[in-house]
Amino acid sequence: MPNDIRIVIADDNEDFTDILQEYLDSQDGFLVSGIARDGLEAVEIIRNLEPDVVILDIIMPNLDGLGVLEKVNLLDMPRKPLFIILSALSQDKITTLSINLGATFYIVKPFDLELLASRIRQLGSGVFTAANAPISRPVNNENLSFKTEESTAAKVTGILDEVGVPSHLKGFQYLLEAICMVSEDITLISSVMKRLYPAVADKFDTVPMNVERSMRNALDAALDRGSSEKMSALLGYDLTKENIKVVNSEFIARVADRVRFQ
Repeated sequence: MPNDIRIVIADDNEDFTDILQEYLDSQDGFLVSGIARDGLEAVEIIRNLEPDVVILDIIMPNLDGLGVLEKVNLLDMPRKPLFIILSALSQDKITTLSINLGATFYIVKPFDLELLASRIRQLGSGVFTAANAPISRPVNNENLSFKTEESTAAKVTGILDEVGVPSHLKGFQYLLEAICMVSEDITLISSVMKRLYPAVADKFDTVPMNVERSMRNALDAALDRGSSEKMSALLGYDLTKENIKVVNSEFIARVADRVRFQ
């Protein structure tokens, strides 16, 4: 319909974008007009389709979400879209950089689909426009320190994506947080039940049992998506053999080691 809010989704997780597109297209007044699998493609789709709203991930191939925001700011467009960042990264530095570059909302995965729809409606209603949305300011390269100061979270997110852990599951966020913690304090891996899970649970206002179960479900989902070969390469043994399971603590330790020594 002519008055639909035209939405572009920029995220390299195909399963996630399929779910998101199906949900948004089922909502009255929404139209997903394009999907980008990497940052460079996102810039081209935004240039060509001129959407109203862009749902943008931070970690993407070829060009990250911050780079997309920078390049769109430089485009000669009659009306630039409003951006919602939807990312597994929750660091304050990334949030601040995103807002300074023009994002209106920053939502951390996992998230509530109804909340996302509500934010899109707020943008489409004119509550936020190009005039009253956060001002996009050019930033110096030395301020855009995503690859250095935030390298641990970025590397972990990349590895989780590589082995197929679905980013929309709570277990993804729990694994990300736990691996970052272990990469900074290796002693946590020797006390998973008493220290690591409680620390993660405390941050997300849940209980250690939910953390452990959600992590296990996320790793099982990765294997169900056919990622056993990449997971086997990471862990160092063949997961295709019968009755072999991925152990949360071993997976966390292996990824933390990989990040620390990269």
